[in-house]
Amino acid sequence: MNNQLKHGWKMVKFGDFAQNVAVRVDPAEAKTDIYVGLEHLDPATLHLRHWGHPSDVIGQKLAFKKGDVIFGRRRAYQRKLAVAVFDGICSAHAMVVRAKPGTILPEFLPFFLQSDMFMERAIEISVGSLSPTINWKTLKEQEFPLPPLDEQKRIAEILWAADNVLERFHQASHFTTKIKRKIEEDIFLYKEGDKPIFSQRSWELVKFDDVANIRRGISWTKAQECLDPRNESVGVIRIPNILSTLDLSDLLYLAGIEDGKRIKYSARQGWSIMICSNGNPNRVGNCAYIEEENNLLFASFLIGIHSKVERLIDKFLYRFLNGPYVQHRITNTVQGSTGLRNISLKMLKSIDFKLPPLSVQRNIVGLFDTLDAKKVEIEQHIEHLKKIQGAVMTRALETAYV
Repeated sequence: MNNQLKHGWKMVKFGDFAQNVAVRVDPAEAKTDIYVGLEHLDPATLHLRHWGHPSDVIGQKLAFKKGDVIFGRRRAYQRKLAVAVFDGICSAHAMVVRAKPGTILPEFLPFFLQSDMFMERAIEISVGSLSPTINWKTLKEQEFPLPPLDEQKRIAEILWAADNVLERFHQASHFTTKIKRKIEEDIFLYKEGDKPIFSQRSWELVKFDDVANIRRGISWTKAQECLDPRNESVGVIRIPNILSTLDLSDLLYLAGIEDGKRIKYSARQGWSIMICSNGNPNRVGNCAYIEEENNLLFASFLIGIHSKVERLIDKFLYRFLNGPYVQHRITNTVQGSTGLRNISLKMLKSIDFKLPPLSVQRNIVGLFDTLDAKKVEIEQHIEHLKKIQGAVMTRALETAYV
């Protein structure tokens, strides 16, 4: 690449076009209701969607004004930054960055900070092993190519237009989730005390144990484990494979499993629903529905479930298990220490619920499937737009040289 910059472009030190606003404030004396910690910043977006209150924290914080960029200088590889749309205070592990007039436009600065060029340099100059942090003294001396103001304006207009569309898709995604939760609450309700509240419908009241088979998965020895499929080995579904859907990208294989156990613990034998029953509290209760038959086994830290009566559809049962009533029961009745939790089979078997007619079950399942598909479609659009934004900014900065 030629090192000669295009006409109008300049190599500028970061500290010459961006200001580090280091106004320290005691939260107890802050004249604001807004506190932004690093946990409130979402990666890969310029929008601030979460915040706390100054009363949540102690110790001096940084004041920011509307239009400033809150940039996470700690663990910069997480790419956390947001444009403030109001005044407030933020964590001292962030950096409040403000555009210096005449060199960089305020509307261009956030996208510059989001660019690969800037982020890669920020990560490179971070110091510390456990929590690498950017030092302003070092950052301000870093040089970057900057386009003239008229070109900054043109690039920013394109990127903000794309961001506007991106936000509409985010709103659509949020709305889809909100609709789904409302429907779940209408069908699978609960209140404090774990007593279900059902709308006045003439649905059949059943006990879970009477309509569903339930079983913990297979145990094995370390000697039976192999990383890759081999002759006579069989794959096993474990907790890491249970996301919102079944993820089989990281399977463990077992050798030396006798035929009887292969049959007993095979997902092919109707065990279409898998629920995480042991382990990290954040994972216990996660459910997945197996769309297609397979020969995989399921592990002892999972519970396999399927309907044992014709009047209950497995996929409706899956939606019930994933709904607020059962998840609330799981949250309040899991046993064990804070580090390792366990779902009681007795608790699951004792759950009562209202069973709608088959035609209603099919309609409910179809509605949830439609909402899930729409959510996936929206998320795909979001990822595509993010790539376009990144490509526009990367291309703009890469063309700095003749």
